[in-house]
Amino acid sequence: MSIRAIKWALAVKNIDATNKLALVAIAESHNDKTGDCFPSQKHVAEVISLTERPTRVRLNKLEADGFFTRKARYHPTTGKRTSDGYTLHFEVMGPTTGTQDSAGDDWTLPAELTAASDEPRLPAEAATGSKSLPEASLPAVSDLLPADSQPVLDSLYRKSRTVRDVAGSSESISLSRRCLNDPATSTPASPDTAA
Repeated sequence: MSIRAIKWALAVKNIDATNKLALVAIAESHNDKTGDCFPSQKHVAEVISLTERPTRVRLNKLEADGFFTRKARYHPTTGKRTSDGYTLHFEVMGPTTGTQDSAGDDWTLPAELTAASDEPRLPAEAATGSKSLPEASLPAVSDLLPADSQPVLDSLYRKSRTVRDVAGSSESISLSRRCLNDPATSTPASPDTAA
């Protein structure tokens, strides 16, 4: 590990945070005595919490910005490719290819979400700070469900009615009717008023 290389990577300006972290991960693998630097793309990807493919995009960007050069390395006996050899350019303190680009991960909210609108996003009761919204502003459960769910709702209603008959409580049936937006019952019965 090279403290000098890590300090350099941390001092670099005008690059996005993830690219800077990738540069620190590379600098962490630098050997000050030999100048060797052979971090694997997998290691860099783990440090910056990305998969290897977007990590390669970031490494290409950092190389294009002049922070290092890479040389492909191959295993001497098998001929298979191993981790690249990196030569860090400590004199470079910012991108040399123009303006900052964050390798395509910048995003902004769509204009329709950020544009000012005359339409309030919350009901007036919520904007004025009242603690509860009137029931009229809440959608009926049946409006939220597909049209073919009515038999299921009817079955639930019948089952809750059966439970009420067995338990002797009118509270369960009142809650069921409220959930189904039944106009016959607007509020659930309180335990004090239950017969």
